[in-house]
Amino acid sequence: MRLTGLAWLVFLVAVPFTAGFPSAAPPGGVDQTFVHDQARNLSVLRSMTGDGVSSEASFMRHGRLPVRRSSVSAAATARSAVNICSRTEDVRDAILRLIPNQNDCRQVTSGELAGITGILELGYDGISSLKPGDFDGLTSLEALSLGDNSIRMLPAGIFDALISLKVLYLWGNSLETLPDGIFSPLTSLTWLYLEQNKLSALPGGIFDGLGSLTVLGLNENELSTLPGGIFDGLTALESLDLSRNKLVTLPGGIFDGLTSLEVLSLEGNSLGTLPDDIFDGLTSLERLDAGENLLSALPGGLFDQLGTLESLDLHGNALAVLSGGVFSGLVSLKRLDLSRNALRLLSGDVFKELVSLEVLGLRENSLSVLPAGIFDTLSRLNVLNLADNVLHTLPDGIFEGLTNLPVSTFESEGEYHDYPGLMLSGNPGAPFQPAVDAGVDQSAGPGTAVSLQGHVTGPWGRNNRWEWIQVQASGSSTPVMVSQSIRLTANDTAVPGFTAPMMAGEYYFRAVAIPSGLGVPVEDWGHGNSAPDWVTIRVDPSTSTVDTPMVVEFALIGNYPNPFNPSTRILLDLPESAAISIGVFNMLGQRVYRADSVIMEAGPSRAFMLEAGPLPAGVYVYRVTARMGSESRIATGRMTLLK
Repeated sequence: MRLTGLAWLVFLVAVPFTAGFPSAAPPGGVDQTFVHDQARNLSVLRSMTGDGVSSEASFMRHGRLPVRRSSVSAAATARSAVNICSRTEDVRDAILRLIPNQNDCRQVTSGELAGITGILELGYDGISSLKPGDFDGLTSLEALSLGDNSIRMLPAGIFDALISLKVLYLWGNSLETLPDGIFSPLTSLTWLYLEQNKLSALPGGIFDGLGSLTVLGLNENELSTLPGGIFDGLTALESLDLSRNKLVTLPGGIFDGLTSLEVLSLEGNSLGTLPDDIFDGLTSLERLDAGENLLSALPGGLFDQLGTLESLDLHGNALAVLSGGVFSGLVSLKRLDLSRNALRLLSGDVFKELVSLEVLGLRENSLSVLPAGIFDTLSRLNVLNLADNVLHTLPDGIFEGLTNLPVSTFESEGEYHDYPGLMLSGNPGAPFQPAVDAGVDQSAGPGTAVSLQGHVTGPWGRNNRWEWIQVQASGSSTPVMVSQSIRLTANDTAVPGFTAPMMAGEYYFRAVAIPSGLGVPVEDWGHGNSAPDWVTIRVDPSTSTVDTPMVVEFALIGNYPNPFNPSTRILLDLPESAAISIGVFNMLGQRVYRADSVIMEAGPSRAFMLEAGPLPAGVYVYRVTARMGSESRIATGRMTLLK
């Protein structure tokens, strides 16, 4: 089974890389909750509910799907009375609720019990114990929910009658042991949830006979060992969650029979080593999570047989060195999270085989140098997180082959999601400072166009963000506003322009080149300031040699800059003085902001400063209304607010 659109949404959105990897978790860091990603079972349970929409919504909220409510078949005609009054009270009452026109526990018939299908819901009922025979007669029941109770033990044979059961929820109880053979009669079972209990050991053969099982949840227990061969009969298993236990080692060949397995989570255990052939039998595996263990090395050939693997999460271990060939065979891998390890050295060909890789997380390691050409084969990469290392230099052209990295998306404030782009924050600043030439001082007439010449060179190539920042005074670093933001290719020249203010005086600008678009000029993060430190623009009416021509038509020129944060200038051609008001609308057509009306003089390129800081990031439509005498003119434009 390949991952469906729903499965990828759960995988890339609900599961971040940790430590900013895109917890790629960015590459740097997902909540590490292991979601049971089973498209086949989704289809099965849709057919059981008859309601694909509600089932899918429940899956996105809880990671589990409901099945259709139980009912009694019309074929349930047998009239032999079965007294169920002595059964556990919650069980008795739940059964009675599913039998139409029956409220006498002494008069329930065997036919009525056998006719109950769908789900028997006993979750969240505060049940602490069950009685032998509680489920006797329920031979057609398809799902049983006992989740989130306080059951400490299961009576032997409690499930013997449930020969049609497909789904069994036992999660969130206090189970410490499981009786031998407790699940043996459940030969039709496809989903079994045992997570969030207190299981410290599993009897050998506990899952024998469950040849139809596709989902097995054992996460968040206290398992320190696994019996050899415990999964041998689970040839249909597609999802196995062993995360958040106390596993120190894995028996050799423990997964060898799981040829249908697509999702395996070992995250959050205490595994210090992995046998070099431990995954060799998993020929269908698509997702492997071994994050947050104690792994200090990866054996050669560990992943050689995983040609179908698409996601590998190794975040939060103790890996210090990765040698060439360790990822050989992973030709389908799209996401690799190595964040929050102790990596000091990477072989130049360590990622050579990963030709399908789209997300790479190396955040929060100890990398001080990167080999030249290490990313050359990763032409599909769209997320690369190198933040929070100790990089002191970058080889020339190290990012040139990454043509799929977005150039219009800057690093987001979020650290734990797969945001497209290059992340370099938290590395030493000085060695990364590009050389920035801000140009020379200028004089301009009020309202005239001014071009600020600038030039930047540095190791970041096209992943630089270039900004002109107006500062409060000569020598100041305190910004007044961002007047220009342009992405550069290394050695390119930026010629941003703006309209000089109408008021005479001196205005001061600094040019800043920021690697990976951090958006804030923080010296520790490797930005480069202009040299000289600022450019002075002197606005003097005497410098104007030509009268400013009056426009004859009203026109909206646009907003500048765009995208912007947090302010932008809306430029208008005005044939006469006008009262200007502006409304901002989201993409649903709802007005989310309104600027106060101001009076603007006639002339070309008149600027209305719009402060949109209170709005969330996104695309908006703005509507300009210009009232000139008895006439009103309206124009609309589109703008993008970045955060």
